[in-house]
Amino acid sequence: MVQEGRLGMEVSGAVIEIVPCAEVFISKDGIHFVRNIHKGISKWLDGYD
Repeated sequence: MVQEGRLGMEVSGAVIEIVPCAEVFISKDGIHFVRNIHKGISKWLDGYD
């Protein structure tokens, strides 16, 4: 979940933009990449189940 800023995320070939308060769920075998696309600092939380 993004707390501040904006992130670009690629999950299994699909590219999405994540904004504050948006959540993304990724399966445990999902290959993903995260990139800061905000001019400042982006803050985000991740968790594992």
